[in-house]
Amino acid sequence: LAPDVLPAIDADIAQYPGVETGGVLIGWTSIISRRMYVLATLPAPPDSKRSASLFELGVEGLTPVLTEIAAQTGGALLCLGTWHSHLGMATPSGVDWASAAALGLQETLPMTLLIRGHGEMRAISTLAAANAVAAASEAQLRKVGN
Repeated sequence: LAPDVLPAIDADIAQYPGVETGGVLIGWTSIISRRMYVLATLPAPPDSKRSASLFELGVEGLTPVLTEIAAQTGGALLCLGTWHSHLGMATPSGVDWASAAALGLQETLPMTLLIRGHGEMRAISTLAAANAVAAASEAQLRKVGN
């Protein structure tokens, strides 16, 4: 994370006390070093939904903003995924894993979901989540086939 990313995330969390909040991660990926470099965040679109137990990222106006960022940087900076907060620990929920897997099955580039909890942050790889779902599905099919 770039030095100003975590303070930006924490400022957004402070702006929405008592509910989960979130946003979009912007940066670049190095396939060679197997790293993502998060350089900035975008605020949640206005149609996002916040509650004490769930943050749902909206989509209103997001595509044009992401398209403009990619155009201005010659495709060097892209959406790397999303971040959201938990009111407790940063332990990924079932919804978090399912969201990561769904995104991993749809997107060709690796992405991440960051979760900010009390004093900690966790990341879920969309690729790893999608692979776990695929492996579980294969195992289930083998089980049913026997």
